[in-house]
Amino acid sequence: MNVSSLHFNFIKDHSEIKKSNLDLLSRKGIQFHWKNNDYDTFENFLKTLSSRKRKVIKKERLCLKNNNLVVKKLTGNDIKNEHWEFFYNCYLNTTGRKWGSTYLTKDFFYEIGKNFSDKILLFIAYNDDIMIASAINFLSSSHLYGRLWGTLYDIPYLHFELCYYQAIDYAIEKKIKVVEAGAQGEHKLQRGYLPEDTWSLHWIKDNQFSIAINQFLDEETKLMNKQKINLADFTPFKKG
Repeated sequence: MNVSSLHFNFIKDHSEIKKSNLDLLSRKGIQFHWKNNDYDTFENFLKTLSSRKRKVIKKERLCLKNNNLVVKKLTGNDIKNEHWEFFYNCYLNTTGRKWGSTYLTKDFFYEIGKNFSDKILLFIAYNDDIMIASAINFLSSSHLYGRLWGTLYDIPYLHFELCYYQAIDYAIEKKIKVVEAGAQGEHKLQRGYLPEDTWSLHWIKDNQFSIAINQFLDEETKLMNKQKINLADFTPFKKG
């Protein structure tokens, strides 16, 4: 095989696959997911949280009213080129602020918009008719996958609104069971997104390199297990 490595991400039955493929290395990660326990409204979801966390979220959600903002939910044919143009500018602003790599091109967003528009959900915050910020999500029948966001203005709490609260609102309205907000950022935990295990499998051609990586992954898994236990102490939900 003329490759140095192979990588398989987000494997559900990783242990079973590994049993019949002993050369594969497994890696554990953590993502933050919100689960829809058949909530009728956002307020019903809030009732499951501690009083302090409810107050924080209600205060953060006032960012729309306090800044005269309205959020529009766009999917399918409602997403026009002007929306992709704006979202790409938001994306550039985000990667620029974080000194990140702008690895996705404008053409990429136009292409997914053209070919997968029914699987895409854009949240766009407007001030009157002016677009202020945007977040992109991907849809399935059971999941909402939130990934990228950006804003052209620095508005406190707008990130939480577009990336987390609007996604919860949409999931409740459409009976979507899970919102996946990705990895990193324990701030997600405080907003109802709980840590979930993720697994990937990896094949490394060089045997010595594979052994060294496997030793690292064993230690990393121990750290992930400890981190998940520690995160559980900060759950925003009512005890019991």
